[in-house]
Amino acid sequence: MLPLAGVHYVMNALAAVALGRHYRIALDEIVESLKDLRQAPMRGQVVRFKEGFTLIDDSYNSNPRALVQMIQTVGRLRASGRRILVAGEMRELGPESKRFHFECGEAAAQSGLELVVAVGGDAR
Repeated sequence: MLPLAGVHYVMNALAAVALGRHYRIALDEIVESLKDLRQAPMRGQVVRFKEGFTLIDDSYNSNPRALVQMIQTVGRLRASGRRILVAGEMRELGPESKRFHFECGEAAAQSGLELVVAVGGDAR
């Protein structure tokens, strides 16, 4: 299993496997390397707390496509408690900013999340 939050990372991993096989790297070596992957800070980073809850930090200036993918990922998670999204404003979207934020809000509403907190600018 990939140690990353998001189904969308599977395609990247498959491309890495294909490239590794093309260069005749053993499949078990590729699999071991994939286990060592770590998410960049604030880009879907999974943070587990001793109190028993998990945070997926995807707070670094997201974009509409990435945010919708993360919303879908969190919506599919099996959780013993509530699934809460805290999303900030996505910047540099130009005149379509409000529409993009609205569409992300719609995706969140359809995902099964229990609570959505929008912070700042057009995110509200």
